[in-house]
Amino acid sequence: MRFSCLRHKFPRLMLFIGVSPKVIREAVGHILVAFTLDNYSHIINGIQEKAMLLLNEVIPEGVLNQINTKLTQKVNEGFLNNQF
Repeated sequence: MRFSCLRHKFPRLMLFIGVSPKVIREAVGHILVAFTLDNYSHIINGIQEKAMLLLNEVIPEGVLNQINTKLTQKVNEGFLNNQF
């Protein structure tokens, strides 16, 4: 594998396994985290789904149900008050 290929594969693999973009930025020598994310953000879609699955494992189901109920009530109140 050529060095240039490895240079682009490394940040993608690191983002995919959940390494902080700041750590990746430092490792590859980018000046800004924004540059790293702009170039490799297509990987993040899978990361977001993975994070939500992990969050569901950590938060008890009852808490999620309460949050969903409160959000639904707020949305319904907004529609009734013509806020949307």
